[in-house]
Amino acid sequence: MTYPVIYERSANGWWAYLPDLPGCVALGFTLDETKQLIQEWPSTCPFRLCLFLAEQWAVIRPWVL
Repeated sequence: MTYPVIYERSANGWWAYLPDLPGCVALGFTLDETKQLIQEWPSTCPFRLCLFLAEQWAVIRPWVL
């Protein structure tokens, strides 16, 4: 799956988030560091990603759970 990523400059560096995945945020001093961190997010937090997808599935098909 691919998701859009939003990058924004902050006072101390950069931050990125995925609007489609609440809680998926990365902070870095450089844009390159932030890009690397946000790309690693699903592999570092698989439980959170699975939980989010399960919640979305329950919204789409509430009778499944």
